[in-house]
Amino acid sequence: ATKKIEEAHAKAAFRFILCSPYRRCLETASVVAKVLDLPVLLDEEIGEVWEEKMPSDMPPHRYNKELEEITNKLGLRILNATDSSSNSWRLGRRPVYPETIPQGHTRNLIHLDHVLETCAKLRMNIIICTHAPCVAAMANVFQRGGGDMKSLDYCATVFATRTYMPNTPITLKHGLYAYDWSVDTQGIATSLDLEATEEAHLSFCDSINDKVRARRASQAYDDKLLQELLQTLSRTLPRAKPKPNAPPAKLPADTDPSRV
Repeated sequence: ATKKIEEAHAKAAFRFILCSPYRRCLETASVVAKVLDLPVLLDEEIGEVWEEKMPSDMPPHRYNKELEEITNKLGLRILNATDSSSNSWRLGRRPVYPETIPQGHTRNLIHLDHVLETCAKLRMNIIICTHAPCVAAMANVFQRGGGDMKSLDYCATVFATRTYMPNTPITLKHGLYAYDWSVDTQGIATSLDLEATEEAHLSFCDSINDKVRARRASQAYDDKLLQELLQTLSRTLPRAKPKPNAPPAKLPADTDPSRV
């Protein structure tokens, strides 16, 4: 997967890695960050689905001081504020307990609509390091619902590209995911869904877009904070230059089977 990401980086010049704060995602992000020499932005909203079988008092990932220690040990350059007493480690909304897998899909799609649209306007390409439900949701929607997902391998990846053209009729009507993305996947087994239709895909896009619009109208503090931070990063982060002849990187043996 890292070889493919290096090839994509040579074209896209990724600016940073958006990463879930869970240890397994951090470990994977550390490998990619080292190969591409990229900083990392932690985002709780692309974290694991908070299912009923998990503890209900807080999401099962580290916070503040312990999280800072892990990222330091992994050698990550974190873009979030590093004050361990600050809530700024918790960029993005905390998932609501209990959450089902379909609800997790919807959460990720709504949040990443904001992230991807903002980054596109700011001319920033990014890498997202997250969990299986988000990878599956993105693979499905970028392929217009035409694939029946069977399995995801370790470090499954989705490479999605588009030529950014704001305010096209289809995106104005149906939203970001109605756009015709060019998609390549690795480590994702799918079969053709013969019952999938363009009408069904656009109807699904409409359902997500309605929620996106409602969230934008609420002018949530979390979204304003994220947007301001992305605007700052677009001005301050240098355009990354791929490392020539970077050696292949090995992923940790216990990494989670789900990465974008």
